[in-house]
Amino acid sequence: MSNYVYATAGMIVAWMPDYRGLPDSIVTLLVNANNATGIDAYGLDVQFTYDTDILLPLAQWCSGSETVEKTALAEAFIISDNGPESTGQLKITGFNAETGITIVGEGHLFDIKFHVSEFVELSDIGSHIFTIVKFKNSDAEDLPVDYTDTAYFTVAPNYMRGDVNGDGELDSADAIKASQIATGEIIPEPEQMMAGDINGDGIIDSADVILIMRLIVGLPVNPEERSASLKTLAESYTVTVEDGTGSPGESVLIPVRIDNASDFAGVDLRLNYDPSVITATGAEKTTLTAGFNLDYNIGASWIDISLADTDNLSADGPADLVNVEFQIDAGAGSGEWSLLNLAAKKLSRQFGEDVSWDSEVNFVNGIIEVITPTPPPTPTPSPTPSVTPSPTSSPTAQPTVQPTAQPTAQPTAQPTAQPTAQPTAQPTAQPTAQPTAQPTAQPTAQPIVSPSAAPPWIYDYDGDGTSDIGIYRPGSGLWAIRGVTRVYFGGEDDETVPGDYDGDRTTDIGIFRPDSGLWALRGVSRVYFGGAADFPQPGDYDGDGTADVGIFRYTSGLWAIRGVTRTYFGGSADEPVPGYYAGDGIKGIGIFRPTSGLWAIRSVSRVYFGGSLDDTVPGDYNGDGSWEIGIFRPASGLWAIRGVTRVYFGGSVDLPVPADYDGLGYDEIGIFRSTSGLWAIQGVTRAYFGGSSDIPVTR
Repeated sequence: MSNYVYATAGMIVAWMPDYRGLPDSIVTLLVNANNATGIDAYGLDVQFTYDTDILLPLAQWCSGSETVEKTALAEAFIISDNGPESTGQLKITGFNAETGITIVGEGHLFDIKFHVSEFVELSDIGSHIFTIVKFKNSDAEDLPVDYTDTAYFTVAPNYMRGDVNGDGELDSADAIKASQIATGEIIPEPEQMMAGDINGDGIIDSADVILIMRLIVGLPVNPEERSASLKTLAESYTVTVEDGTGSPGESVLIPVRIDNASDFAGVDLRLNYDPSVITATGAEKTTLTAGFNLDYNIGASWIDISLADTDNLSADGPADLVNVEFQIDAGAGSGEWSLLNLAAKKLSRQFGEDVSWDSEVNFVNGIIEVITPTPPPTPTPSPTPSVTPSPTSSPTAQPTVQPTAQPTAQPTAQPTAQPTAQPTAQPTAQPTAQPTAQPTAQPTAQPIVSPSAAPPWIYDYDGDGTSDIGIYRPGSGLWAIRGVTRVYFGGEDDETVPGDYDGDRTTDIGIFRPDSGLWALRGVSRVYFGGAADFPQPGDYDGDGTADVGIFRYTSGLWAIRGVTRTYFGGSADEPVPGYYAGDGIKGIGIFRPTSGLWAIRSVSRVYFGGSLDDTVPGDYNGDGSWEIGIFRPASGLWAIRGVTRVYFGGSVDLPVPADYDGLGYDEIGIFRSTSGLWAIQGVTRAYFGGSSDIPVTR
């Protein structure tokens, strides 16, 4: 089953996005729930305020109209509301008498319809504040819910629902703009996120493109009433990237195939590849997706693809979704290959649902192998001279015996039989046998072990060999790892110390509690080490493949690594910058002295780089297995990596988050903008995850 099905219902976050609209128009407020999996049909209650001078529930403005519209996430619930008679506070209640009905997924639960007063003026603002949010689990118990969010409605002529380009019109240009955001071609502004995140999951992808296209042509964005028991969907889908071969300099077309071409309308894919072997050059629709909107974006080692249509596909059996074109490097050698890794993948249905909510979705990577070009049949001329004299001698030997019957039979039979037999047999057998046998055997064995070769410093919460985007929310103790897990561990006064403490190549969640010196490592251990005057500095200081508990005591310069060493290095004016500078897989002790720009890496180096206005960002930026010294200067957005690069990315409101986001073995430059929740990874991705109160837990 899908990850969603097995997700644990922890703290649910109920929230409402800001929205906009014109006077005397109908507008839609989204009521969303993050981590909604586990909300059961035993009941839900939601109440929130609205400004009666600006907004009127649709049922009061137009008799017979519904104020509350269920979405695909809540379609199995029976809903009632006080829309026809409410005065400033809307109340929604829901349940279902059928057993076994539980929400799976996250996003918008309800669309709330209001009429905007014709007497308001542009820039008038009204607010919505939750007063009650209650959700039940399958045991009829209340689930923990954070509903502190406040939403604002602004009277404005642009960036209304679906108006992603902000021109005040809803048309195909908005679908195109949303597609460009989905593939990372465009970084959305907050207003674009507000207008384009139609399904309320915090990102703009093909699911939102689908819904925007439906809004443009007047189709509903929520399903009609239907019983959950009547919802028949496929049990599983498998998306496969086909293998391919080609010669240096050639173009290779790789089909991406699905085994069940039905009941989905959107596709989001990211294919990672080795740029030293191949380069992506484009993507094209297939017969199956000829009517879809296609957009793609090519980076240094990846291609992002978005496909969307207004309605679910209804084809039978397998079909090709998209063809991706690659160019093999002219200097690539025979036997080299590149994994075509589906690093990001999602299927969406026509109402914005993630297919994995209801069905198991599997993905199979492919490869491209470089082969030696098939030689032209140069052996053909060689046998011709030796064979030709043979028929000539034969008719000469018996000219008078059968002059009429044999001259035609003999010369024709012999010369045709021999020259054809030998040249064809040799060239066909050899070239075909060799290239077919070799490529299949080698690539299959090698990619599997690549995660184990991932550098020891990355935070890889699912063991796939890549760094994961993640946040820690001190107020609630929430750890939210994008696409992996949501769990509550720790509290407001704790410091995050994730690491691989059990040597299984997967990062464990952990916290350090300064007031008691507690290290709580989820599922691994609880130990007491250090105290309130210490900075936690975990890492693999002895090279045994597991993270060690360790602290730096700035008042004395003490480094204490549990079970490994105690030494004094640095002092009260220094920042700890331990890292893997020596290239031996062992974390080394190091300090940065902001007043002078000194980097002192114990037993490795002493250099001056940066100053008091810089953040330290050491890491392996060139893939040589050892860390480089680096700084991020928030005032200008400068990233200066010693001996590697100088580039401007981000600014004063951003936190630097370098990490190996695509599994290629080196750190990418990246920032987290807490004001909007933006993660911008140079050349890799742009995503929205987290917010202003969150701490990034990515490395």
